[in-house]
Amino acid sequence: MSNFTLSKTWQILGPFPIGTREQDFGADPLECYGGFSKLRYSAGAKYPSELVDGGFVGWSMLSSINHTVGPIDFRNARWKDNGVPFGWSIEQYQAWARGILVVHQPTKVFMQISGVSEYYINGEKRYHGDCYNYNTTTHIVHFEKGKYVIDVRMVHDIRIFGGGTTPPQCQFQVLIEPTKKEDLMVYPEDCAVITPSQTKKDADPMCEILMPDYLKDIGFAGSFGSVSIQNIGDDSIVVKSITLCVVDSRSLEGNKKGLFVEYKTDLLVKNISIIPGQIRPIGFQFQKEWGSLPAVEILKYWVRISLVVDDRDEMTEQNEFVIRASCSKITHVDWIKSVFKFTFLDYDNTVQYAMAKRPDILTSNPKKPIIIALHGAGVEADSSFWTKSIPTQPSSWILFPTGRTPWGYDWHGPSTRNVFKSLEGLKAIQDLLPPHFECIDSAGEDWVNVSAPDETSKTLKARDDKEWVIGNMDRLILMGHSNGGQGVWHLAVHFPDKIIAVVPAAGYLKIQDYVSFANWVGNSFSDPSLRAVLESAITEYNNDLHLSNMIDIAVLPRVGTEDDNVPPLHTRKYVRILNGLMKNSTAIKTSEAIGQGHWWDSVFTDKIVQDFLIKQHEKPSPREFCITSTNPAGIGSVNGIHLEQITVPYRLAKIKGVESNENILSIKTTNVSSFRLTRHFKGYQKLVIDGDRFSHLEKIHTEKGNVVFSMDKKSKRWKLEQVKSTERNAANYGPIHRMYESKSALTIVIPEKGDHYQHVALQIAHDWYLYGRGDSRIVYDGDIAAYDKCSSGGYRVYLGLPSENKLIDQIISDKPCGIEFEKSALTGIKVGDKLYNDPGTGILFMQPCNQHGEMAIIISGVDLIGFDSAWRLLPKRTGMMVPEWIVTSSEMKSIGLGGVLGAGYFDNEWKPFGFI
Repeated sequence: MSNFTLSKTWQILGPFPIGTREQDFGADPLECYGGFSKLRYSAGAKYPSELVDGGFVGWSMLSSINHTVGPIDFRNARWKDNGVPFGWSIEQYQAWARGILVVHQPTKVFMQISGVSEYYINGEKRYHGDCYNYNTTTHIVHFEKGKYVIDVRMVHDIRIFGGGTTPPQCQFQVLIEPTKKEDLMVYPEDCAVITPSQTKKDADPMCEILMPDYLKDIGFAGSFGSVSIQNIGDDSIVVKSITLCVVDSRSLEGNKKGLFVEYKTDLLVKNISIIPGQIRPIGFQFQKEWGSLPAVEILKYWVRISLVVDDRDEMTEQNEFVIRASCSKITHVDWIKSVFKFTFLDYDNTVQYAMAKRPDILTSNPKKPIIIALHGAGVEADSSFWTKSIPTQPSSWILFPTGRTPWGYDWHGPSTRNVFKSLEGLKAIQDLLPPHFECIDSAGEDWVNVSAPDETSKTLKARDDKEWVIGNMDRLILMGHSNGGQGVWHLAVHFPDKIIAVVPAAGYLKIQDYVSFANWVGNSFSDPSLRAVLESAITEYNNDLHLSNMIDIAVLPRVGTEDDNVPPLHTRKYVRILNGLMKNSTAIKTSEAIGQGHWWDSVFTDKIVQDFLIKQHEKPSPREFCITSTNPAGIGSVNGIHLEQITVPYRLAKIKGVESNENILSIKTTNVSSFRLTRHFKGYQKLVIDGDRFSHLEKIHTEKGNVVFSMDKKSKRWKLEQVKSTERNAANYGPIHRMYESKSALTIVIPEKGDHYQHVALQIAHDWYLYGRGDSRIVYDGDIAAYDKCSSGGYRVYLGLPSENKLIDQIISDKPCGIEFEKSALTGIKVGDKLYNDPGTGILFMQPCNQHGEMAIIISGVDLIGFDSAWRLLPKRTGMMVPEWIVTSSEMKSIGLGGVLGAGYFDNEWKPFGFI
């Protein structure tokens, strides 16, 4: 008999309105009546909702099938009629579901709910779900004997479930599985498990391991691997070592006689600590064996992991244990004919992968472009559907990055950084791949393809250049579809100096235009000035606002005329704006596939696209340009100029340039405080900045130097000077979502005592791993290493009230930023001159925390209710409108934005401004 039983009948209450990405602001109308957890099923109870006939909704009952609830048909909802004035964004609704879990004896389980972002156990503890159905994370939950209420908050997210389908297809799936040793190969008993992977139904669901492909006759395509480990015990564990093994799968599991090859590995981070319930991806580097594995399917990966249990008082050594990998069969790939997977170190020192497709012929031409292909939402980069959609090119490599996960971050932030690091990773494995030769077989009749190292014989005919190169990393061609099409536009307007041409297919303008934010519940309760401050947190991702940056890039935009997912209007609007900026009404034309929908098989293969790719060689230098930005932290070099500081952060900044016949560049600036020249800057003899003249520019071209052109605050004249370490610049601008671009594991610091904060830390770590395959380190505030021994460029999140987390006051005292905690009968939060001290007030803000360049994200409040209102706003997905500081109240639960008391940014001297 099972230790628990989950009810098949669920109580449903809804639908109620909610806007795109509004859920984390609360905005639940039922909170006005005590909240769903306090409400009990009643056939006669009614609650107001404008989405249905009569304006009131009641309870209903729904039976689950194999623990799947939905799709739910709210029969009295006026989806079609509501869509007339509001479009499909009105289908973005929320509803609640309640089920009962009966536990027959104390037990510990893996638990997750897919298709939703949050659920509650007994109306108290909130867990974050798996809204994209990645099936890569679970929570460890301890249940005593008894009955438990499971409340699930559903949101019909148009981007996930689709729009325009009646009824909307919202549903969720409940996973509850025991943590039994015999089922999951847990060693030592109740200590740790390599995380179950359910993404591949036909694979052994034992663990998630990331390894590069094995290239036929060559070796592994990279020397980095990663395995994800979840701690299911009651004490922290420390990973001491990982041994990578290749075994004969016909032998008994763990039998040394089956060992074929054992690889020496080094952990990328030493002594990795994992607290109870946490999942961490453990990266390692192994010494490759060249051409040593036979191409047979009986060989599989194994990993042997050495652990110790950390009770914080003493370390107890545990036995080694072996667990089979889920992607167990070693895939041998003929890289000459097939796309292959390689691994690399990403910007945060985690191991990620990308796919690569070699060209027909490898050449030594250093100017040839590299093609980067950005996949759509929900598409795995290694999907054969995706990698086959772009044909092999005559001489250009094709790179298929992941963006970290199938949905990633809309190719923003972490996903953007992943693109460029995967490009470096491709460059790094060039020495691994020998030239391709053709030789005569023993009969002397036919030609056969082989890979050969350096030597050749009289019978070899070189097809590829012996000293070939991958290509030019500053001459990129971007291609992408749907979300990837939007990603192409995003990278083109933010990093144009690296890009010569783009083929965006079915790309949308920006998230707010794809599924409108107009129907937010909180809009009816909030000050328009506040909404403007919040929206500015994602303005840097408004592609249309930044189109002036890419006027010298060749563009072939593509759409299917019958696209009902991303309407062609988006692409046509791009074209209208670009042609207007170029002052040429037909400079760019939309390539429209008549009668085709969102995807069609020849979207990247037809003659139109292939002819366009072949023609891309040189990019013209415009004699006039306009650089547009709202955030120097998220933009690269444009026309050889890199913004470092803007006068009023997160307001629109522009640099307009005109080249004269005398090789002089004259520029006029708006809202710009400093900038530097990069190696892409054209060799002008003189530079005139708002009337101030500079010469000998060849001496100040620098990509990473500290010399900038800066406007003097008093004289309002431009001068050359060193970057001021006391002021803000591109390296430390926010908003808060920049925390996911940390150069090392995200460190979460919690008070020594308080299970609640540990639970919150686990949810934050869960979200970073789920949505970005990122790594987090959870430590106690008493751990000196959490404050003093930091790696440069990292972010740390501090949780707790000032009286509980000992480091919060210390950080604020060491690096004052205009935000402080008042100690009185009732603790208050002071932002500038404004004091917030009502019960239930919380705050979330960022600031520098030490001399190493580390940044702190502080989440606190005047009480625990205020803390809880603030921490739910920590961004976990793209599109979250959270600036650099925000003050919250308990009213957010019901009225969303209307419960935000203040929000804003810090100026260049770290003084707060905004809606105060």
